[in-house]
Amino acid sequence: MENVIAIIPAKATSERVPGKNRRLLLGEELYQYSVVYATAEGAKPVVSTDDEDIVAWCEKMDVACVREVVDDSNMVNCIDQVLALVDCRYFALLQPTSPLRRVGLLRTMVERLTFPLYSYPSVYTSRKLKIIGHIGDEFQMATRDQDPQTRFLHQFDGNLLVVDAEWYASSHCLFDNYSLPIEQEVPFNLQIDTETDFKVFEALMQAAL
Repeated sequence: MENVIAIIPAKATSERVPGKNRRLLLGEELYQYSVVYATAEGAKPVVSTDDEDIVAWCEKMDVACVREVVDDSNMVNCIDQVLALVDCRYFALLQPTSPLRRVGLLRTMVERLTFPLYSYPSVYTSRKLKIIGHIGDEFQMATRDQDPQTRFLHQFDGNLLVVDAEWYASSHCLFDNYSLPIEQEVPFNLQIDTETDFKVFEALMQAAL
C-alpha cells in the first residue's frame, strides 16, 4: 500500500447541508472518518480542501493536505490538483459523505487492480439494481437473477473508488467498460446528502457501539 494515496475531498461549502464536511458525527468531523479509514488501511490520506480550519487540523495531525481551487462542476478537478503535487501508483477516492466502510476493503480493491492475470483500470463499490424498465427506447424485462438475459445496473455508491494512476493520466477517466464493480449492501452503500441522512447515520453508528 506504500504506492497508494487516498484523496479526501473536503471543500468548505455544501448546498444542501451547510458545512457538511465539518459537521460532527458522534463527536468527529465528517471528513476525519475518511482520514482514519485510509490510515488504518495503509494508504496515505491526502485531504483536498479550501477550508483553512481543515488545513490547520491537517497540519496539527501531520496529514498531507492540498489547498484546492474548488470547481463544483467536476470531481476530476480535485483529483487533478492532488495528482499534480503527490506521486502515486494508485489512488483511492474517499468521499466524506460515506463514513461507514468495510475493514480491509480498500486493501482488497488495490489487490484486484494488481492481480497478475488481469488488470482493471479501476475498481468501485456499487449498489446492484435489477433493471425492470426502459433504457433509452428499449424495455428491459428482468427475470430471475441467474438467467443470462437479466440485466443489472451497478451504480457507483460513492463509498470507495480505486484507480490506476497511469491509466487515469492517459484517459482522464475514472471508469470504463473494464472497471470492476464490487457489490455492497446497506449501510455501506448509503451516503450523507441531507439532514435526515445525518440522523440515520447517527442512529446506525450508535447502534454499532
